[in-house]
Amino acid sequence: MTTLTHGTTGAALSVLTGRPIWEGVLFSLLPDIDHLFFIRTWRFREGGFFNARSFMHELLGLSILFVVGAGAALLGQEWGPFFILCVAFHYFIDFINGKSIPYKRIKPEPALIDFGKNWNLRIVQEVSLNLVYLSIFFKVW
Repeated sequence: MTTLTHGTTGAALSVLTGRPIWEGVLFSLLPDIDHLFFIRTWRFREGGFFNARSFMHELLGLSILFVVGAGAALLGQEWGPFFILCVAFHYFIDFINGKSIPYKRIKPEPALIDFGKNWNLRIVQEVSLNLVYLSIFFKVW
């Protein structure tokens, strides 16, 4: 998904949990830090960001970020569980979009359905999620 979608996800989670909005946005964008290492290869087209994936978008990255959040929670930091929630949503959204394959190293077979390959479906996903998250953020419901 796009940076906008991950940002609106964090903002909506902040509103739902009562956490500061900057925390939600920051925590939701954190797994995409690996994109900065591939900034010269970015292209505005389907799959244009697919090559901007590092271990942070696989099982190892998910594990590292979970340990950070769990460690913070165990040390009494109230942001720890929220960190885990935001990161989990980031990976889930990327996973349903077909761009993050956290179990790729364990199960190398291709997925039966890759939602990320159809450009029209990607647009519908992005717009739908952003509308839902922005309506939560602005308390439309």
